[in-house]
Amino acid sequence: MKTDSLPQKSFERNMNHNYMILNQPNFFHEQEEEQDYRVRMLLDNKIEGLLPVSDRTVNGESKYYYEINSLQSMDRVYAKEELDYQQLCTLLQGCIHLYDSLEEYLLDGSQVILKPEYIYLNMDSMEPYFVYFPEYESNARDSFASFIEELLRKVDHTDEQAVMLAYQVYRYTRNTNYVLREITQMMEQTKEDIPPQQQMPYESEDSYRQEAHYDDWDSISYTSSSPVEEQEEPKAENDTANIGKKDLKKAVMCFILTGIAAVLLAGCKVAGLYPLDEKQILYLYGAVSMSVMAGVIFLACYFKKKNRMKEIQELQEDRPLEKHGLVEYPSYYPEERAFEEVHSWEKEPVVQQQYAYGDTICLQQLPDREPYLSGRVNGEDITIRLDNLPLTIGKMTGRVDYVISDSTVSKIHARIEERNGAIYVEDLNSTNGTLRNGSMIGMNEPVLLQVGDELTIGRVNLRVCA
Repeated sequence: MKTDSLPQKSFERNMNHNYMILNQPNFFHEQEEEQDYRVRMLLDNKIEGLLPVSDRTVNGESKYYYEINSLQSMDRVYAKEELDYQQLCTLLQGCIHLYDSLEEYLLDGSQVILKPEYIYLNMDSMEPYFVYFPEYESNARDSFASFIEELLRKVDHTDEQAVMLAYQVYRYTRNTNYVLREITQMMEQTKEDIPPQQQMPYESEDSYRQEAHYDDWDSISYTSSSPVEEQEEPKAENDTANIGKKDLKKAVMCFILTGIAAVLLAGCKVAGLYPLDEKQILYLYGAVSMSVMAGVIFLACYFKKKNRMKEIQELQEDRPLEKHGLVEYPSYYPEERAFEEVHSWEKEPVVQQQYAYGDTICLQQLPDREPYLSGRVNGEDITIRLDNLPLTIGKMTGRVDYVISDSTVSKIHARIEERNGAIYVEDLNSTNGTLRNGSMIGMNEPVLLQVGDELTIGRVNLRVCA
């Protein structure tokens, strides 16, 4: 029986693939004689916009294996980052293209899970890939409207284009009979109304890699010799002051020109200069009237945009954005799995034992020292401070908190976070995996780090020090 409850989720890595596994007990057993045609459509075809999927049945339990090689879940990518205009357009276009593709295979969107943790992004193009799960049933319109509401909360409110587009789509999807194709026209209209902002592309370099040959998406490496410092975001208090300034200037210019024309016309009439016949006077009055109308239109556009921005800010006050920082992802962790009982860093006993690692001497926890990672990359010593968590590590400049320039490190490789006073590491669907003390850790599973542990990211060896 189909349900709107989310399926059980787990992750698996083998030599060539990374999988997200979704399962619903006894699906194929129940449908063995009369299998849903949508299952065959899903498994027998490569549908654009969907994650590639295969199925396996073990002990009567059906499991769907979705390939997520070198992709990152949307909730991870935008945990601390906001959506700009281009990223918003890419997501919306991906949704529209997906539903067009589903129609070609006689499928509807009711089995698509439109939740950020089930949407995966190509980190080069930010193109989204969605999950189609046959045992999931939802109202496609309501799901998409809820997804748009989530996007609205994540929009960068200093990006005027993104704000205008997100709010227009949000308002439009409040209608019960909205049509997805209309959103394409909204994107075009927003693009015409406001010129696009210049964005700096990512720096790339040619490099070899020791990753599996199937992985084309993760074939570009990004370089930086130092940690990427987070820039302070501009305050949104004065955002409304910049909205519609061009329309206001145009309106003022129209009124000024109208005034000048009116003065000249009155002066000529009073002084008797340049006598005009009735037809010429009619043309002049028509030109003045058109100028006044243009000014009124521009002024109306200005106030309309101002009001939109105010409504968005009121919406944000009603639905406050989640605080940046530690974000919980309960869906990644099975309920039956319990974290090991650990002590906080401050409570670790002081031990005199030393660990030699190259030129770095690591001591067990000292009362006045913060933990950090120490290692070597390309012959240079590096130190990764762990006093500002959570922290992501990878090679993609602008997307991670600390950049390691190595061909075996994935774009977004691992995440380190603090939980209940202890520090954990998670592998974020990397190609080559993450090892702790020589043992491969599971994808998206938090593993405890202690002083003296060796952490291997790709082929880069790091040691936990304090």
